[in-house]
Amino acid sequence: MDGWKPVKKEKLFEVLDRAAEKLSKNEKVIDIELAGELVRVPVYRIRYADMLENYVTIHAAQDYTFKMMLGDLQNELDDGTEILLPQV
Repeated sequence: MDGWKPVKKEKLFEVLDRAAEKLSKNEKVIDIELAGELVRVPVYRIRYADMLENYVTIHAAQDYTFKMMLGDLQNELDDGTEILLPQV
């Protein structure tokens, strides 16, 4: 095998679990309450957001509509991330 050692399945899963944990800690998410449940939307998945009255819709892998002021949403993105709003 030219210097390669076989890997034990348990060790591989342990390393992958640690890597996934580190990635999830570094991933910026927005917590949204929908129908009494908490939904975590990764910021990198958000394509854009729009607003109608006091309701924001985040367009990501799926659309999430919830009651929030746009300024409050921007505060959740305290790292300076901008949300694109289409012109109406």
